[in-house]
Amino acid sequence: PDWATPDATKSFRMREIDPKVPADAALVAELVRLETPEAEPKLKLGALLVTAGQTVENDMYSNRETTSLFDEFLGLMAQKVRLKGFGGYSAQLDTEHDGSGEYSYHVANFEGVEIMFHVSTELQYDETDEQRIQRKRFIGNDIVVVVFVEDEHTLFSGSALTSEYTNVLLVVSPITYQGAAYYRVAVARNKGVPAFGPPAAALYPRNAGFAAFLLTKAINASTAACASPEFLVRERRTRATYLELFHSKASSEAHDVPRGVWQPVKARIAPYAPGAGFPSPSAARGSGVAFVPV
Repeated sequence: PDWATPDATKSFRMREIDPKVPADAALVAELVRLETPEAEPKLKLGALLVTAGQTVENDMYSNRETTSLFDEFLGLMAQKVRLKGFGGYSAQLDTEHDGSGEYSYHVANFEGVEIMFHVSTELQYDETDEQRIQRKRFIGNDIVVVVFVEDEHTLFSGSALTSEYTNVLLVVSPITYQGAAYYRVAVARNKGVPAFGPPAAALYPRNAGFAAFLLTKAINASTAACASPEFLVRERRTRATYLELFHSKASSEAHDVPRGVWQPVKARIAPYAPGAGFPSPSAARGSGVAFVPV
C-alpha cells in the first residue's frame, strides 16, 4: 500500500540546458543514476537498548549483553542474520571481516522495503573506546532510532542522545497491563520534521501486527525527516557538490557541459491509510516518557 512505501521526497530537476551541446554518455548515465529512485528502497534503523536506571548515553551504548525482552522484540521485528558473507542490504555493516560485529537483524521485504537494523548490543565492542565511537558511528548516523527501554519505570529523555543526524526516536517499552503483555510506544521528532502516522502513544499486543505497525512508523518517520527543511538544505548542498564534480570531470575531458540550475520540487509525504487491529486503550496514555506523542 502507498502508506507503507517511502515516497520520493526529494525530486530535483535541472533546467537551462542547451540541447545543442553534445553530452558525454558516461556523464549522462551518472546523472540519470543520481536522479533515478532505487528500484528496491532500503532503510537502515538504529536499535538502542536501555536497561533499568540508565540515563547517560555512554551507559546505553556500553551494554554488551542483550536481554530476553530485547531479543524477543528484535525477533518479532526482523530476522537475525550472520553478517560475514551476507548478500543483502548491509547498511554499511562489515560483511567480510566481522569488523562491525558478527550478527544483526534484517527484514528482506516489508511492503517493498529492505531494512537492516544497527543493533547496539550486536555492534563491535571495543573496551579501549570509552566514548563508544565505533557503535555511535552507526546508530548516531541513523535518521530513525528505535530506543528499547526495558524497564517501564525508567524515564528516558531524548536529550540524553547527542546525535545531530538522528531526527526521530521511536521509544518502545514492554509492559504488563491487566495481566497481558504489551508494548508501549512514544515518539519524539526534531523541530521541522512533519507529523506522520500511524498514531502512537498507545499499547500494542506483542505480535506480528505490532511489528507491521512499528516498521510502517519507521518508514514514514524516515520519509518525513527527509522532507524537513534541514534535510532539503543538505540535499541541495550534496547535489551541488555532485554537479561541481561532474562539471570538473567533463571540463577536464574537454566537454563543454552546462552546469544548469537545480531546484527542489516540494517534498511529499505518503499518506497513511489506517489499518485494522491496532488497539489504542486510553490507559496507554500518560506513559511517563518525556516526549510529545505524534
